[in-house]
Amino acid sequence: MQKDSYAHVIGRIKVKETKCLDTNIINRLIDEPQIESFYRILEETEYGHLINTLGHEDKNISNITNSAYKHLKSFLLEAVPEPDKINVFYYKYDFHNLKLLFKNFFIHGVKDPDLIDLGTIASSILKNYFHLKNKSVLQENEIFEIIDNIENKFKDNFDPLKLDIYIDKLYFNFISNKINSYNEHFLKEWLKIQIDFANIKTYMRIENLHEEEEICHLNEYLIPGGNIPENDYVSCIDDYPSFINKLSLSPYSKYLPVGINYYLENKSFSLLEKLMDNYIIEFARSSKYFLFGLEPVIGYILSKEQEIKILRIILTCKINDIPIDTIKERVGDVYG
Repeated sequence: MQKDSYAHVIGRIKVKETKCLDTNIINRLIDEPQIESFYRILEETEYGHLINTLGHEDKNISNITNSAYKHLKSFLLEAVPEPDKINVFYYKYDFHNLKLLFKNFFIHGVKDPDLIDLGTIASSILKNYFHLKNKSVLQENEIFEIIDNIENKFKDNFDPLKLDIYIDKLYFNFISNKINSYNEHFLKEWLKIQIDFANIKTYMRIENLHEEEEICHLNEYLIPGGNIPENDYVSCIDDYPSFINKLSLSPYSKYLPVGINYYLENKSFSLLEKLMDNYIIEFARSSKYFLFGLEPVIGYILSKEQEIKILRIILTCKINDIPIDTIKERVGDVYG
């Protein structure tokens, strides 16, 4: 499809970008001590119509942010001329839901999980499949074989950590095949970043376990296709300084080494997560150089996801009486 076929949706996005939350609004929201006043500030923004559709009792973190995510998804699938490319950003919810459902399936007696209804498969359909073993509801779906694969691998030897890592690998393999079938360089670059961040988290998770068996299997857990070669992780087992040095030579040199050093000193991933988000926003901003095509759409998706995530962080912190200075430390950059 020609890049100029995106002209109409990009025009609509440019208008929407003028309504994105800027740093001043974010700071007002952080500094506001009263929750009701927080909502009043938010009502002055484009989130106002979402808040006003909720009753007083429904005005909570989950409902506000879930409504915002659903509104974003609905707009994109309606406006973008190639919606299959937009689904790439929503398969993560399908695979997240599979993690929860399989843990529920293998650990009998665990209460029914709260699924995120933002994927390409309705959560009700997934629950129907797992509860009733109604294979007909998914047989035509391309994820059906993946579910079968997971069940066969873990039915006799369930391990929650290995399940998480295995499903992550299946997810990245799935979206890699999707993205590689498109002629979209910017989307491929986004995928490399996602793979790198997933591998860095896996490396650190395995390092923290200090279990010889898991360390020996690190290479199996890593996802191919990122900017950082898999061997860079394997060669740095039990050697954080060398790993930090390798990151200093990567595209993430301004961001991630600081976050990992912070973790080593404070045993907290909060700064690393924030810096990963900031890198994604920097990547999203580079889409502004494209006048046509999918790139500005991807930039908008990433910026709105970050914006909604920031709202969730601020609201959660306020409800839990977290000091303002701490909230500011946790909140990442916004697009505007």
